[in-house]
Amino acid sequence: MERKVQMTDEAIFSDTSETIKKAIQDTYNEKQTETNISKTAFETADIILIVLIK
Repeated sequence: MERKVQMTDEAIFSDTSETIKKAIQDTYNEKQTETNISKTAFETADIILIVLIK
């Protein structure tokens, strides 16, 4: 069963903003040094894409 979700510009923007915020926070929490931040972010993004594709 599909759940009903809002498909308004505001709802899409809000959801996208929360997803980006969570990804940035997760990256910071995992790598609180000044090196390899981008590498950690890309690894996190790869994991998210793999989960979404399945």
